[in-house]
Amino acid sequence: LAQTDLSMLDEHKREQAMMEQLLAEAVKPFDLSRDTLIRGTLLRLKETEHVLLLTMHHIISDGWSLGVLFRELGDCYAAFSRGEQPRLAGLPIQYADFAVWQRQWLNGKQLHKQQAYWHKQLAGLQALDLPIDKVRPAMQTYDGAHALMMVDAKLRDQLAQLSKDNGVTLFMTLLSVYMLVMHRYSGQDDIVIGSPIANRNRAELEGLIAFFVNMLVMRVDCSGNPDFRTFLQRVSESAMGAYEHQDIPFERLVETLNVERDPSRNPLFQIHFALQNSPLEPLQLEGLMLEPVIGEAQVTRFDLECHIWNRAEEGLQVAFVYNTNLFNDDTIRRMQQHFANLLAAVVAQPDTAIDLLPMLGRDEKDRMLQQWNQTDRDYALDIPLPQQFEAQVERSPQAVALEMNALTFSYRELDERANQLAHYLRDNGVNAGSLVGVFMQRSPEMVIALYAILKAGAAYVPLDPEYPQERLRFMQEETGLTVILTQKKLQKDLPATESSSGTGNDITIVCVDSQWPQIAQCSQQRLPPSATADDTAYVIYTSGSTGQPKGVMNSHRGIVNRLLWMQESYSLQAD
Repeated sequence: LAQTDLSMLDEHKREQAMMEQLLAEAVKPFDLSRDTLIRGTLLRLKETEHVLLLTMHHIISDGWSLGVLFRELGDCYAAFSRGEQPRLAGLPIQYADFAVWQRQWLNGKQLHKQQAYWHKQLAGLQALDLPIDKVRPAMQTYDGAHALMMVDAKLRDQLAQLSKDNGVTLFMTLLSVYMLVMHRYSGQDDIVIGSPIANRNRAELEGLIAFFVNMLVMRVDCSGNPDFRTFLQRVSESAMGAYEHQDIPFERLVETLNVERDPSRNPLFQIHFALQNSPLEPLQLEGLMLEPVIGEAQVTRFDLECHIWNRAEEGLQVAFVYNTNLFNDDTIRRMQQHFANLLAAVVAQPDTAIDLLPMLGRDEKDRMLQQWNQTDRDYALDIPLPQQFEAQVERSPQAVALEMNALTFSYRELDERANQLAHYLRDNGVNAGSLVGVFMQRSPEMVIALYAILKAGAAYVPLDPEYPQERLRFMQEETGLTVILTQKKLQKDLPATESSSGTGNDITIVCVDSQWPQIAQCSQQRLPPSATADDTAYVIYTSGSTGQPKGVMNSHRGIVNRLLWMQESYSLQAD
């Protein structure tokens, strides 16, 4: 037994050195061909305080084995302290006997029955797609960390009573809430989680220190938004089905199902849940008190693991072990708090639909509803869009306002051209409150057209050249357009009407590019403002809920608010 004396260090450094040695021992590898697969180190903290580090390879032990080991260590210590030789109970069988039984079972008829169950139970399995903070590595990694929290004894007892009232175990209730967290985070209804089972279904196995544990796959359907009691029964049925078919080793199950392997994920499931039935309680021996020390995990086999220990006095100790290449610490701690919130919610509201159970805490809800919505700004919303633009023209008349391919326009040039087209529109019957169609491709002419319409006090109606003819005709007729601005190459694509073909007077078609020589004869001076901030700036058509396009009117105030918000939020500056 290796020994290390840390008693000369001050309390803080002593604690730090202890944890460092604990973690170093945890990651120190075993040579399976040569090493004894259990090793121990005794750390001396004070004259009457020591830490015993016991490290065992998982191939020779499991969670149940730890309880057996600690119990037998206690018996040995008590015997030695009395000057006696320990008298441990004899083992009726050895692990090799279990191996023979399992091999015989794998060659029997029951194997095929269980294989058939799992084939049906896991058909069409989809990976759980939790939102992650980082890009998933192409090859699975195992770097881990953990977050701890306590669920107090009062809530633990209430959960136990809820379990009893619904004819299920505490494990099933805790698993149900954990699955709800996964459902709420992923938005998926088909939730699959792995959970270990002791696999000691014969009395002769209970006293053995060895690896018996098997991994079961729990699959539950969250669809239909059932109340929690109903959902709890779904989880119970899934768990009971898994227990009844627990004998097939997980490795054999994966092989039997012949699932397509993804090197970035575990097969079948990526989320793990375990309730430790062996409580982590202090052990009082003659002249000695033993208390468990839990080190921080640096390795994880899955994307996320939840381990819960039921401690008689304190309540439930909950550890979320997570892959640090996928999740940030604050994400996991927030998820862990949501788990705690839902535990309290199902006790208080077991008849509530699962999607309505409150997962957010009071502070988090206030942050989302109040703090994040404190968006009031002192924007100049009473100034219509044309005047906002004209103010920018005065601030930087020679700066580049518009650039496309080899063409550039300064703010002054853009303003003057828009003024000319605005005068031309006025001369063709466009007044304050008119609606003017814009049937154009993205181009400098389109920008000039939009500002000209607004400067004339009118509102524009975008007509996408990619739209079907019938949709364009409907929009044109519903808005009662009398003027449409377009480009020469697009004129032929306008819906065929008497006026647009040039033989009527109902609609005036203005090809801004080809008719620019006439437009350029108009004044470059600005028209007097004729629109207010609450007047309509444009009418945009959506698909509509009835199958017919639906026009929505938006005001100058709304556009200005949006543009000034974007300017602030995205730090849009002249450079």
